[in-house]
Amino acid sequence: MSENNYQLVAWTENGEVKFSGVALWEQEMLLWDEYYSLYYSEDKGWERYSRLVHIAWQWGMLLLEMKEYWKAYGRFTDGLYACRDAMRFLHFPEDGGVHPFLLAMDDLLEGCHKAALEDDNLEEVYFEDSFRDIRRQHWEKTADPENGGSF
Repeated sequence: MSENNYQLVAWTENGEVKFSGVALWEQEMLLWDEYYSLYYSEDKGWERYSRLVHIAWQWGMLLLEMKEYWKAYGRFTDGLYACRDAMRFLHFPEDGGVHPFLLAMDDLLEGCHKAALEDDNLEEVYFEDSFRDIRRQHWEKTADPENGGSF
């Protein structure tokens, strides 16, 4: 007889995959490791910022599933900071259309909004947060004919 021990980490309920707390925690730690190794990297290129934003969004979504709304909001905000920095530091052609990190900013703000809807105190923070204004200003630049209609 086998002496192996097994632990249930995932199952399905009504066609939806569910994960145990341990499995979710392990996923969070993997995301934490990758995010912070990229965050402190010397590379300041497109790939680094793109990966940072994606991991922040993915991590925020995981935390939403775990019902950790404040933590999720924090991860989405980390992604918003990465978007802001990418738009500030990465060259993007003036006539190239909408900056891809502006589009990512929309997804991250939607994540912040989802988290805020679950906690009244967090909703207040969301509406006072400056990222919505920063996003709006960038989108206004894309519609400005004097700016070439792009950002």
